[in-house]
Amino acid sequence: MAKGWEVAIRIQENFLGFGSTIGSLTREGFFLYVDSETVGKNPTFKERDEKLVPLRISPAETLSLEQYAPGGEITWQPRTDDSLPIWMAFFQGATHFSGGTSAASNTAGTWRFQAVPKTLAWTGKQYYGTGNQPTTGTSVYCFNLDKVFGAGMANAANGIRFERGIVSKLSFEQNPSSDLIAKAECRFLQHEDDGTYTTAFSSIPSAAGSLSAKKQLVDWNGTLTVGGQSYAIEKIALELDNNITERRKLGQKGFYQFPYGRAIFSGNFELELEDMTLFAEASAGGTLSARWNTSDGDWIQITCPNIVYKGNDVKVSGPGPVMIPVTFRAYPSASGRTDAVEFDVFYKETGTLPLAKYVIWN
Repeated sequence: MAKGWEVAIRIQENFLGFGSTIGSLTREGFFLYVDSETVGKNPTFKERDEKLVPLRISPAETLSLEQYAPGGEITWQPRTDDSLPIWMAFFQGATHFSGGTSAASNTAGTWRFQAVPKTLAWTGKQYYGTGNQPTTGTSVYCFNLDKVFGAGMANAANGIRFERGIVSKLSFEQNPSSDLIAKAECRFLQHEDDGTYTTAFSSIPSAAGSLSAKKQLVDWNGTLTVGGQSYAIEKIALELDNNITERRKLGQKGFYQFPYGRAIFSGNFELELEDMTLFAEASAGGTLSARWNTSDGDWIQITCPNIVYKGNDVKVSGPGPVMIPVTFRAYPSASGRTDAVEFDVFYKETGTLPLAKYVIWN
């Protein structure tokens, strides 16, 4: 019987694109530090017991498998290397900068990848190709997810393969004295039950069952800046929603595509402050920047250049300090020249490009 420690979730880039084939099972990918998952095939059955038949018991012919809706949520502790395909599958657009903060410098040995939302087309492909640069155009970036079952993958294992997925919602939550937790709501074009995985299963950093070699992102390595003022992170949450529509067509049990609606980005944070006028309802809050560092020199950063406070409801309970939970929404600039959200990954690597073995960088 499969136990919790016998199940692994692997993320793999689908380099052939949403409208093409699923890619290779043996291409490399990352096993994630998953806390929980609800990814399933999600079939819909119809049992038509209202049929008029000359029997007391409805025959099997009145049962039909209507459709599949492959998808679900994964909750995991992100690292700067293993989560890049998920970030890409949500933001659907990224720029690779050589060097720490610009394309002109590489002296620090740090590589920066910035993702922002963009308009999509459901043909062609987007991936990191020759020269370690993103492919151009507006094609959808998608990924595959493998749910692998087996006793630590010491022997041949089987699993369910979910193919050509996008991320409809992405959220981040940071509580005191804990690691950063991310949650992604995924939708997949289709699935397969016949995945067979062996000890030679290709993964990063090296062997089957391996996980990221990078350090965790924790609260004591983070900073929160609001309107130019720095605060210690205290219960911050960010929710990013692509508002997708699930499209289907005749002749296909699964989905056809997932057109993106208006992207809405919101969040909340909690602070101990005396001056509530700083966060008055419907007032502009300037720029919000949340940054999480690792002990080995990596970090991720989420920047909202233009936030507006939605209101606050002060928590007063007992003799403790007064806490102000502040909710906000992120907007583009008035001129539309800045995005509502910019997502940056700063990856430190010496000598070679980050993830040189990973398919994104082939």
